[in-house]
Amino acid sequence: MTLSLALLNDFLNDQRDSHIYLGFSGGLDSTVLLHLLAHTSFIKPYQVTGIHINHGLSPNAIEWQQQCQQLATSYGFDFISHTLSLSKQPGESLEHIARIARYQCFTEHVTKNDILLTAHHQNDQAETLLLQLIRGAGPKGLAAMPEVTSFHEGWHLRPLLTNSRQQLEKYAIAKKLTWVDDESNTDLKFDRNYIRAEILPLLQQRWPAVTKTLSRSAALCAEATIQLETQATTDWKAVSRNKRIDLKQLQRLPVSRQQQVLRYAITMQELPLCGFEKINEILAVMFHAQTDAMPLVTWPGGEARRYQNSLYLSAPIESITVEDKLECTVGEAQTLTRRDTLAWQVVPGGLNLKKGTKLTVHFRQGGERFHPQGRVGSHPLKKLMQEWGIPPWLRGRVPLLYKDDELVAVIDYGLSHQHCSEISQDGWLPQITQHNSEH
Repeated sequence: MTLSLALLNDFLNDQRDSHIYLGFSGGLDSTVLLHLLAHTSFIKPYQVTGIHINHGLSPNAIEWQQQCQQLATSYGFDFISHTLSLSKQPGESLEHIARIARYQCFTEHVTKNDILLTAHHQNDQAETLLLQLIRGAGPKGLAAMPEVTSFHEGWHLRPLLTNSRQQLEKYAIAKKLTWVDDESNTDLKFDRNYIRAEILPLLQQRWPAVTKTLSRSAALCAEATIQLETQATTDWKAVSRNKRIDLKQLQRLPVSRQQQVLRYAITMQELPLCGFEKINEILAVMFHAQTDAMPLVTWPGGEARRYQNSLYLSAPIESITVEDKLECTVGEAQTLTRRDTLAWQVVPGGLNLKKGTKLTVHFRQGGERFHPQGRVGSHPLKKLMQEWGIPPWLRGRVPLLYKDDELVAVIDYGLSHQHCSEISQDGWLPQITQHNSEH
């Protein structure tokens, strides 16, 4: 039985700076892929490292880890192991939690131009498609697993995706390979195991080529997804206004394209995707709310709000204690909240403060006045925020920069007239950079 790593060979294309990592569980699939790597000539110039994830769920886990290390090193490959401590809340899937934790470990190693290999095969693809069908997924979900995708700073390849598990078994037997049999793979409380043990064999009795045809359906869904995402990208450019969505422009699109552009926008904001029903709820609520209303639709990890006929998508808004005062220093980055960091940039016309000047960051308490650069006199900050189009739920989160008791900047919106440099002179510009602490 012959298996090929042609996909990997084509992808590498003689680039010598790639480090190849293999997700190596010690099971049949990854053992076959490890053997292929060890006996394929074009791999020899590359550094290969097996990454073993010990989920800590089996009494045999330590023994499996040792077996994996011995096998990887016997081929001359490097070996890394991670031990997880998994816990789940009621209603959460242990399979899903383990998968997220596993790939988080992989991101610790895959850097620019590096390649992560996993040994997913045709049967895995068919199982994934069936799972997604049962969950009511759309084309993107039904596309299941791609052969090649970007991953962290590098790439994720599945070079065995077009091969069936039967082909892998024949190869392993012919090469006299031994592998780990994880007893959890027979536990039918896990959905994937149930499909593998009960559903697919039944389908194969009637349609022997069912895994191949299901995989072909996944590939067709992947092609359709590319077309839908291309259209969504075009629509996003038409309806987006500085990461906001113009609801009047959105409403001009057919409903199916409204749904697609909303999914695209959620992805652009790096928020967790929500289901079909929640997408429709967001559209219905935002389109039909009263003009002066500020409706809110939430899902785990995300929020949708409306203000002045614009749709705003964000992570759940972190509460701010207005009495808090944070010390900061001109020219030095300062963490303000879980997601926000104060950064500094030298620009013409910035604040004429010396590097190292001590300042404080406050949040609105009400009654503040501010004299922005380019305006005559001071104005109520509340009125200025309305002019700047800041949504009401964000006004209390805009950091205010003080020198002693004087407001010198409303960060990201205005600098004090009294403290600005001439436009021909450099000064300091305070800015907020956002990061997602869950990544």
